[in-house]
Amino acid sequence: MVGKSTDAAAELAKADAELRTALTDLERVLALGVGPVRLGEDGELIIPPLTAEDISAEAEVLKAELTELLPFAPIVSLLIELDRRTGFLDCFTHAGGKQARTPELAPLGREFSQEQEVQSLADVVRWRDRQRLVAPAEDALRDVLRRPYRDDPEATVARLAGVAMDGLPDDLARRVFGLWSNACARLVDQRGWHEPYRYAPATSRGVVFARPMHHGPYEVVSALGSPDWQPGQRVAGSLLRGARELAIR
Repeated sequence: MVGKSTDAAAELAKADAELRTALTDLERVLALGVGPVRLGEDGELIIPPLTAEDISAEAEVLKAELTELLPFAPIVSLLIELDRRTGFLDCFTHAGGKQARTPELAPLGREFSQEQEVQSLADVVRWRDRQRLVAPAEDALRDVLRRPYRDDPEATVARLAGVAMDGLPDDLARRVFGLWSNACARLVDQRGWHEPYRYAPATSRGVVFARPMHHGPYEVVSALGSPDWQPGQRVAGSLLRGARELAIR
């Protein structure tokens, strides 16, 4: 189709002959010492930029024929299928970190509102974003309702305190907060600590603290969605004023 022989040895011999001819011509040009192709003062070969060659009509026809042989694959369908097989969308996150990418899909959805494939891809991304946010919390909730967590308040508190609260739906965040708060109360009782309090500066976020000894200083038992507080950290009086007494429910 391109005018080449299927005999590899013959083609290599032909290419070798062409190379030798070209080198002979180059030696002749260099011997003249003038012209665009020449040797510099330090013996380096100087070759100016090559002039562009027109693409032959035969090559254009061949390119068109090869293009027609390629199957047409809509890019959106390809991405959807690729994600189903590999889950590659899990490798992408918003530049801000935990923030979902769903708002970024709005312009795409408006631009291609009639394109079902685009809408399908957007739905896949939205679902992935939601799963990335809620799945860890749902897993934690399932865990703490089973053994051994169910009978171990310290393990339950640690499991729930590790849940990322940013971006969680309100109902799910409240469930995590409620179970965490009750587990903290059970943990204080198990340790024999005194006067437990819970400080909740924002919805479904808070700090539980208590006294390890009567009349001793308050210490943090656990914190949920409040990375500035760590277990064992002593609590100042300012936090006490906004806290409420914590009891087992």
